[in-house]
Amino acid sequence: MRPLLTKPVLLLAVAFLAVGSVVQASIRHRRHHVRHDPPRARFTILGRISGPLWPGATQPIDIALTNRIRHVLWISDLRVTVAIDRAHVAAGCVAGRDFAVTQLPQATYPIRLPPRTPYTTSWPGRLAWPGGRGVPLRDLAVRALPTITLVNLPDVDQDGCKGAGIQLSFRATSRLHPPHTWVPTP
Repeated sequence: MRPLLTKPVLLLAVAFLAVGSVVQASIRHRRHHVRHDPPRARFTILGRISGPLWPGATQPIDIALTNRIRHVLWISDLRVTVAIDRAHVAAGCVAGRDFAVTQLPQATYPIRLPPRTPYTTSWPGRLAWPGGRGVPLRDLAVRALPTITLVNLPDVDQDGCKGAGIQLSFRATSRLHPPHTWVPTP
């Protein structure tokens, strides 16, 4: 009986050593990986179009901001730009001609982005790892969202835009203090 029991144990030990060496190799490989992300990004922006587009249709762009630091951020500018996939560009779809983006009104700024916290706001307080969730603009008291419109051009054949992959790009500016803060002098 002993020889039969040692065979599965031996196979299990060999399998464990093989998996352990793969994990170690993976860890060693990651240490030398160079990140090309912008250093010390204070916040991230995610956005998507909330519905389908057709000539003349306008859809809001749902945007969520994630604060990556433990201080309040004040967003003083947020811009959305559009790019089209190469196949549809080759078919005649032009981002600058066929699509129009309406940006946030200037009166919207500054937008207060709460600090990152490692806990949830519900009771009992639980850990919310990794400590940051995207907050939709609507939850930040922003009433008007940016919109995208597929412009209706009756004299232009827009069939090249059917099924186009639309890539949204975001550019924003943040501050640690609200703009135009008045500090009394002693």
